[in-house]
Amino acid sequence: MSTPDMKDVLAEAYVGAALYASLHLDEPGEAGDFELVDVERVPIVWSPGVDLGERVSDPVAFTGIPDGSILTHVGIWSADTGGTFLDSFANNVTVDGNYTIILRYVQT
Repeated sequence: MSTPDMKDVLAEAYVGAALYASLHLDEPGEAGDFELVDVERVPIVWSPGVDLGERVSDPVAFTGIPDGSILTHVGIWSADTGGTFLDSFANNVTVDGNYTIILRYVQT
């Protein structure tokens, strides 16, 4: 089991690499597949959470989403284009135009 200080070190490493968010129309797998290509990735600004090992983003606001898009996942990337796909989480919503989400990372 990691100490609270180690959890904080690991959380800081995660948010140091997790710089951009994307939207996906299906499970992105290990390569970041099914990205909604007409919508730009959005920069993620992270802040410390209430506990060591926790980070919370400022609101991440996507615009220009085609009406009726069914988004199944949010992806985490190292760059605004290309880059390395790092992580994703399920988030099943139907969106018209704009979508804002707050991300939360907790190192357990």
